[in-house]
Amino acid sequence: MPNKSSHQKTFKQKQAEIQALVSQMDQAVDSYFVDPEKLKQYLSFMSQFHRYSPANVALIEKQFPGAKAVGSFQFWKSKDYTVRKGEHGEKIWVPIQVPAKFQTKTGEWKPIRQATETERVALEQGTLRQIEAHRSYTIGTVFDISQTTCPIEKLPELFPNRHITGEIKNFDLWSHGLRQVAKNLGVTIDETTPYTFGAAKGVFIPKLNKIQLNPRNTSFENATVLTHELAHAALHPQDKRVKTTVREREFQAEMTAYVVHAHFGIDTQNESLHYLASWTKNKTLADKKRLIGEVHETSLSFITTLESELAKGKEEGRNISEKLDQKPMKTLDQWEKGSLTDYLQVGDRVDDALKKHLMHVLPPRVNNEQVMQCGEPYGMKDGKNTFITFAKEDGEWIYKGACFAGEHQQTDTLSKTEGAPVYSLPTRPLKPTGLSKSTSLTRSR
Repeated sequence: MPNKSSHQKTFKQKQAEIQALVSQMDQAVDSYFVDPEKLKQYLSFMSQFHRYSPANVALIEKQFPGAKAVGSFQFWKSKDYTVRKGEHGEKIWVPIQVPAKFQTKTGEWKPIRQATETERVALEQGTLRQIEAHRSYTIGTVFDISQTTCPIEKLPELFPNRHITGEIKNFDLWSHGLRQVAKNLGVTIDETTPYTFGAAKGVFIPKLNKIQLNPRNTSFENATVLTHELAHAALHPQDKRVKTTVREREFQAEMTAYVVHAHFGIDTQNESLHYLASWTKNKTLADKKRLIGEVHETSLSFITTLESELAKGKEEGRNISEKLDQKPMKTLDQWEKGSLTDYLQVGDRVDDALKKHLMHVLPPRVNNEQVMQCGEPYGMKDGKNTFITFAKEDGEWIYKGACFAGEHQQTDTLSKTEGAPVYSLPTRPLKPTGLSKSTSLTRSR
């Protein structure tokens, strides 16, 4: 039975350990705002350990740089693996729920649920000191997979929700996921209003709660810029902008985009991180923790939604690796001369550049997330005007030929439209009815 002095010594040791951990964490956070390379490394860690708190991410990164996946001693044991002899674990904060307690007349602390009838009366009268239930933290230890007997190739089995880094090639599917993020935020992505923001690749307009993307962007640029602008929407809505500076807002949006992209293996070559750290050099430690904490919370929300949407896409067979061989992709660069009808066949996939070219030549009468129909009739069928039409299927734009107004935009799954006749364009130079020669879609080089 330890005596009072030994108990007091143990308590002091524990307090010292906690204080050392706090100091270590604070020093790590401070260093991220001085050294851009350390900031980048920390954000990369956050992308891997997004379900850990920012404080624990900082502690793991500082104690074991290069960690891939961590678990407690019992976790690894439960998976039939052991921690290698001589390995020292990484200390992290472990949240614990402290029950409501009261102090008895003898000075002992007891859970309120264990109070006697007499003590309950005293508690109601307020004559006994008590504390409410609350969350506290203790110190726990975790070990990286490299410190155990578990082979690295077992990661997907042990951590089924952990994303294995790899290039995302289907940026239409990625964009679909980001649009779900926008929907969750109540943000509109405006692709029809004339763009008046010069060379900027995108902009978030807080008063309107909408995002506009530069129509000159490539698919890759849209896929990455949208993440940045959505970060602004999540972190800096109209009612919160007065509480932050322009530099802080850009710092947080860039960090959020970096974490999300790093998690999914998208290399954006984000050189801005090399100067963003200097933007907050005069901030207090509390401010720095707040900035990083908000980035972590937003990144976690985005990653969770995107993982869900990408998984759905894979289940539905929308993965680009499964789609590339099914339909040809027609591009603007390949269309060298002649009429569009000689170049496109109904069912062809169309790249963004070709679609934007047609939108420029014929400002669309309908242009939304599901369908684009050119603004002037191409011809007539059964006494009705038909329009050059493109519809979104499985995250890609598909040429539908000359269709009636409103086709392909009423169904949830465009690839399953029933009862909607589709007509191929006649084999003649594409000069829609009523158009001048200057707007003809016959192309020459």
